[in-house]
Amino acid sequence: MTSALHSGGSSDEAARVAAAVMIQRLWRGRHNLTKDRHLNAESRWDDAATGAKLAVLRNAALDKSATPRQRWKRAAFFIAQLKFKNTMLSSNGVQVEAEEKHLETQHWLEMIDGCVCGTHLLK
Repeated sequence: MTSALHSGGSSDEAARVAAAVMIQRLWRGRHNLTKDRHLNAESRWDDAATGAKLAVLRNAALDKSATPRQRWKRAAFFIAQLKFKNTMLSSNGVQVEAEEKHLETQHWLEMIDGCVCGTHLLK
């Protein structure tokens, strides 16, 4: 009797493994297709360059000795990023809400100059 249960259990296990392999194969195929469609080499390079510039400017925003010219330059770049329309999100039906955009704007303003957030009032 235990051999019958064991053999039945192994066929169930084999079916589970086969199902898992099929699901993984389908998911990887769909994932790679989507990745190839949206993330070509040019967009990856642009994203990497923008990410590096954002990191540098975020660190520069913490520098207290920044000149007004540097702050304005940083502000212009951040404003350009706020106006940037993410075509990948909009083509997938994701719409950015006005409240989220307002919070994002406030975040960038605080990163440009710490005085915007009101911390200078505490001194």
